[in-house]
Amino acid sequence: MAVVINLSGRALLTLPVDVCDQKTLRSLDCKHNHLSALPNKFRQLKKLRILLLGSNNFSVLPPVVCSLSSSLAALDITYNHLTAFPDSICELESLEYLDASYNKITSLPSQFGCRLRKLKKLFLFGNPLVEPPLEVCTRGVRAIRMYEKRQNESSMPDESIAIFGDCVITNFNKGTLLGNVNTTILKKITIKGLRKHLTKQADLRGLDTLVIHAGSYDCAEGKMSSIKDAVAEMKETLHEIREKYKKLKIVISGVVPRNDYYYHDCRVMNDLLRKLCKEEKCAFADHEDAFIRKTGTLDSYLFTKDGVHINSRGTLRLATSLNKVVPILKNHDRQRDK
Repeated sequence: MAVVINLSGRALLTLPVDVCDQKTLRSLDCKHNHLSALPNKFRQLKKLRILLLGSNNFSVLPPVVCSLSSSLAALDITYNHLTAFPDSICELESLEYLDASYNKITSLPSQFGCRLRKLKKLFLFGNPLVEPPLEVCTRGVRAIRMYEKRQNESSMPDESIAIFGDCVITNFNKGTLLGNVNTTILKKITIKGLRKHLTKQADLRGLDTLVIHAGSYDCAEGKMSSIKDAVAEMKETLHEIREKYKKLKIVISGVVPRNDYYYHDCRVMNDLLRKLCKEEKCAFADHEDAFIRKTGTLDSYLFTKDGVHINSRGTLRLATSLNKVVPILKNHDRQRDK
């Protein structure tokens, strides 16, 4: 199988299908063509380190590029029509070199420089950048990181937020959370156990917003009766907390889907929690669209090999999804995404 493929200047409208079958491919040059998309099978190129897409017709960065999170080290997307990067570009944890010069990019994703920790070389010439300012971006990734750090230090938290949940929130990156956000991890906790902790042990005085994330272990019991009992426990939890802390805003964070026998149970749990939140006039953070593709299958690159536990990319995706309901991430718009 090929290690290096050069398709530069072939007037290609689509990428040849057999390219995606080259599992050992390390470098792919597709510059100077007419490409505007990449096939879904592109995600199979798990060893691809260098991708050159300059001088094509891309208006968005293909999502499959961001699925190469553990391998892609260099990306050239110069002379295209991008107006922005997707937030998922920050999941390219191995990226060291990025050239997106001469596009139409006006802003970078939140904490772009800080989240792309291995990025060493960044070129953004010829873009109408506003945030961060153009003069910052043209000085490279170090200048962007310094700018982001100053912005974070100057932003004043406007409400106190606490997240109580099971171990799925263990890897929430403290560096990306706002300073007013605290997390309490309760390992292998059921909703019944969480009710006991929140109503008998936790001191919620001074909080503006409480985020509750639990239910995975209730689903794992594999019984419909267990799921219904868990939702009933959640209802009682809401009532008891509201009786004691009348002004506290409560957000229920839905269960993350999982690729095992309990996939259906997780969806049932979320349906019941969604209904409960509507009845109780409580905010619900729905994460299913963040983890399930339009085809109805899970985004496997967000999970560890067992298909049950989310990896670092999945944790970031969960935090970003939750941020749409309650502001927890630095430099994100404080208003909910539409």
